[in-house]
Amino acid sequence: MKDLLQRALTSEAPQDLREVSKAWASGLGVRQLDPALARRAVELGAVLTPHTAAGLGFTDELAKMLAENPAVIDAKGCDACTPLHFARHRHRRAAAGKRGTRRRAR
Repeated sequence: MKDLLQRALTSEAPQDLREVSKAWASGLGVRQLDPALARRAVELGAVLTPHTAAGLGFTDELAKMLAENPAVIDAKGCDACTPLHFARHRHRRAAAGKRGTRRRAR
């Protein structure tokens, strides 16, 4: 996924950004990405899912999603995991828990 992200950032082509959006939609593998590079991809048009936003540590983006639709907190991703399962840092998982996420949701 790192190579795909780098290609999208280099080309800034909508097709490459769509591929990034599709590749990281499940949230898997996003912890391996540099959040600054991922943020740039979002600025260029890559789309975040709640799982991707949590995995990258983008609490601002996740908060926007929650404000628009509180049910996002229980959205099921791969293996029926919620965004909380993908949270990048312990303190962010705690913050998500305060917003209503159930720790043992499955």
